[in-house]
Amino acid sequence: YQNLKRLRRLLISIHKALANLDVVILKLNPSVINFDPQGSREPRRYEYFI
Repeated sequence: YQNLKRLRRLLISIHKALANLDVVILKLNPSVINFDPQGSREPRRYEYFI
């Protein structure tokens, strides 16, 4: 029973750490929030450089 409590505490702290990491990643890269997996609605623009 003691091991179960210890394991539960460990899992909770891992969960908190991962949640904090998500927040840090979103702060560092705000474009993740607006990310649209299907891409934008406008047609792609191709630019050619000579």
